[in-house]
Amino acid sequence: YDKGTPYEVVLNGYDVEVDYKYNLSIRGSTVSGNTIMQVVFEGNPVADVSFIVYKENESFPFTLKTNANGIVTTDIFGKYPIDTKFRIRAIKDGFVSNEVTITIVPSLGSTTPDRIVVTVGEDAATSVGISFITNHDVKSAKVLIATNASLTNATSYEATSQIIQTSLNTLEREYTAWGAFITNLQPNTKYYYKVGSDEYGWSDVKSFKTAKASGNTIIAVFGDIQGGFANFANTVKTAYNKYTDIDLNIIAGDIVDAGNIYSQWVDLYSNSKEYFANNIWTAAIGNHDTNDDGKAFASFFYGPTNGIASGVGARNYYYEINNAIIFNFDTEAAFNSYDPDYAKQISLLKDVMAKSEKMFKIVVMHRSAYPVNYNEENVRELAKVFEEADIDLVISGHDHVYHRTTMYQGAKINSSKGITYIVTGTSSGAKYYDGDPSRPWADFIYDDNNPVFNFLKFEDNKLIFEAYAIEASGIRKFDEVTIEKNKVDLTITTGGKVIGSKYLRDGQTAKYRIEIDEGYILETVKLNGQKLEVTNNEFIISNFKSTDKLEVTFKELTLPYASDIKIEGKLLAGLNVTVSYKYNNAKGDSEQGTVIEWYVANTKVGEGKTLEIKKDWVGKQLEVRITAKSTKETGIEVSYTATEVIGLLYDINQDGSVTKEDAMLLLQVLTYKEELTEEIKYFANLSSNTVTLKDVRNILAAIGGNWDEKNIC
Repeated sequence: YDKGTPYEVVLNGYDVEVDYKYNLSIRGSTVSGNTIMQVVFEGNPVADVSFIVYKENESFPFTLKTNANGIVTTDIFGKYPIDTKFRIRAIKDGFVSNEVTITIVPSLGSTTPDRIVVTVGEDAATSVGISFITNHDVKSAKVLIATNASLTNATSYEATSQIIQTSLNTLEREYTAWGAFITNLQPNTKYYYKVGSDEYGWSDVKSFKTAKASGNTIIAVFGDIQGGFANFANTVKTAYNKYTDIDLNIIAGDIVDAGNIYSQWVDLYSNSKEYFANNIWTAAIGNHDTNDDGKAFASFFYGPTNGIASGVGARNYYYEINNAIIFNFDTEAAFNSYDPDYAKQISLLKDVMAKSEKMFKIVVMHRSAYPVNYNEENVRELAKVFEEADIDLVISGHDHVYHRTTMYQGAKINSSKGITYIVTGTSSGAKYYDGDPSRPWADFIYDDNNPVFNFLKFEDNKLIFEAYAIEASGIRKFDEVTIEKNKVDLTITTGGKVIGSKYLRDGQTAKYRIEIDEGYILETVKLNGQKLEVTNNEFIISNFKSTDKLEVTFKELTLPYASDIKIEGKLLAGLNVTVSYKYNNAKGDSEQGTVIEWYVANTKVGEGKTLEIKKDWVGKQLEVRITAKSTKETGIEVSYTATEVIGLLYDINQDGSVTKEDAMLLLQVLTYKEELTEEIKYFANLSSNTVTLKDVRNILAAIGGNWDEKNIC
């Protein structure tokens, strides 16, 4: 209106994007497959959500609702024919989501098995895993294997299936992956096999040769592929031209550039299928292989299931070949995955290596502890674990630069005394990085931007690593290192066993643990006639020489004695600790009058089962000595020393005193400004994962004076 006169105003229309309260995302529309629908609100899952579904243009009954994770998984849509369309919205409390349209698509692959791969078993000489893929039409499959090409009298192994989700041309698709573990094979023997079924057909006959159980052995070692699939095939061919009798092939991760992209696995296999199907392989999972939790990777390389559970197949495991044990370590597990601080794999690694009697102990993993391009502190921390486990060689990838160094306790050292770390470079030449020679651990670097392949050779008591480059002028060996080990000359009497490496490098330092049989006690441990110090049934050999002679002597006991001694409680000044033990008496006499004495720095500080920790002992170790007694006789004295030193209660920042700063630090945890770590829980003497004001007041009371919370804010 203008002064009472109406005027007509016409505005041009324009599109405005509707902002829905709920966001719906859908994965999977493969025939005979599952569809996963998730509903979120501002990034958080929404439970108990219903759905409005239209099949083509008609209303479609759908009664399922989202669970606590905002997810519905259903096979309803996959039961309809290919090209059927569904339009779907989520709805709750009258609010709807965006609309998503899905079209039913065929599963990938065909009824004829494809992508056939032979992967190492728990023993490369006697077992393998064989994997392949088909479409969803195939409901059962098996592996037939024999020592003749006609497969006469073949042994049959049922294959296990799993559905793998993948992406093809930006569309979520599925295929069926199959795998079978083949066991009880003979070493150094050629086997013929085929995969498939009578109903849908079989693959062509393939073959592989098991590894040698002893004698000279050759392993080919390849670095990152990550997209250069044709070049990688050429590198493998070149390696096999160099040594025709290769027992095993190792890839140090990053098999593809994106593990969820179907076409990359197709390209990888189509270029190298004759090698994958007719030789034995193993691979560490790389960061580029982990999309969808690495399911495509773990179904391609069907490795042993003796590792810690990853939830998606073999992403970590260990196996034996000749006189070596190799641990396939998953460095990606610490990055938003199933082993966030590597604690589970570390525990398994230590246990496996301690029990192994193999001469050489090797780790293969993707990321490197001592790289010259990337630099990840949490991976470097693994070096301490590898030293504890007496590892000889660590092979890794990730850097796309060849690098070799030998390290011990954070310093470069002679190869016989430390652990040799080798970064394999790239075997496809798809991507090169520059190495940084200024890093303190940097040693030999090959940075000439050429595809690299390597060999790991076992000859008697020697492990030989050779590195080759495919250069413009031809093939050139540019690096070689030899690790030599000798058997520990051990004499041991009846009554127990020694757990630790049976073979050592000259100059190596190794820790051993003694397990004592019931009814015996350790008498002495001697090296070259000299008595070694034993603490809590553990001892160390330093600067090993091949001429060393180790003697461990046990003594059968008839007198009473204590075993399984443990100090229980926190070793913090101001708190009490107690000792527990098992009383042993071969004669069956009852315990009476056992003497328990406590020592700090070899000075007696108390008696009895319970002891109050004093402030004067901070920074020192606590020892308990127990002389078992029966109703008839006095037994022998047995001691136990705590592995950790005595600390100070409420010294949160561990600076040697309890101050206002310690209270402030705990208050920051209370207000979520600092993370509650295990160390803070220990020194604050917390019994739960929650900090309260009472815990802060306890520190203030320990400081003394009339403090309240406002004094520390």
